[in-house]
Amino acid sequence: MISIVLALGFVVIVSVARGQDEHSDIEVALDGSRLITQQRIYESQFPESGITRHYTNEPGFVAEADGLGLITPRLTLRYDLLEDLVYWNGFDFLAPADDVRVRIEHGAVGTGPTYVSVGTGMQLAGSDLTTNRIGTANELGAFHSHLAFYLEPNEASPPLGAYGVKLRLVADADDVLPSEPLYLVFNYGMDESEFDAGLDLFVERLSSGGLVGDFDGSGALDVADIDLLTSAARAVATDLTFDLSQDGGVDEADRRMWIEELRS
Repeated sequence: MISIVLALGFVVIVSVARGQDEHSDIEVALDGSRLITQQRIYESQFPESGITRHYTNEPGFVAEADGLGLITPRLTLRYDLLEDLVYWNGFDFLAPADDVRVRIEHGAVGTGPTYVSVGTGMQLAGSDLTTNRIGTANELGAFHSHLAFYLEPNEASPPLGAYGVKLRLVADADDVLPSEPLYLVFNYGMDESEFDAGLDLFVERLSSGGLVGDFDGSGALDVADIDLLTSAARAVATDLTFDLSQDGGVDEADRRMWIEELRS
């Protein structure tokens, strides 16, 4: 098992991406007030045939005393999706076809599916506690939950390759900060060596970051980004993703910074 120190950066993340066991659950804990994960790249696989065709419930999410650690008792975990579905065909990152998507089913009463595809962009958990819900820790702070992931369309065969879902973990408590971004990378029909090469490229994407102020991950600063920022400023809960001024809140100052300094 690899010991991970997130502060060591890119080289450590690469070793994690290539050296982890297949179908490893996402270990979650608290480091002070911030959610942390043991790794930032997690791999899984969509079968091409059989009764589980295009389906997996890996990776799961777990917090345990003999693992990375426990979380706050009764804390509910959810996730923010940070960009469109990412597709690597063995040579290049390409936009997947319009009809290709990953559907995420949450299994909890009252929660509908979440879809990740071209154009879905950033999808925040928001104030509705049923949105993007993973589950709730028990009275000791232990937690283990699995979501259901489907590669669609199921009646056809999407292009073979690696499909990446970029997210971060968030909690239902204002004093708990989100985790760093991570990728769930699903292998669909690639051989192991090809897929491993793709994992390294997903690591590079994660390490390189993106355009500041490009909240929907489109690669451009446009009206969709300022709309997301405006919605965040009006929301009751503070999402520090939009805190461009780094003053601990999301408000008109962040909108002015986006308009006057980033967009101009």
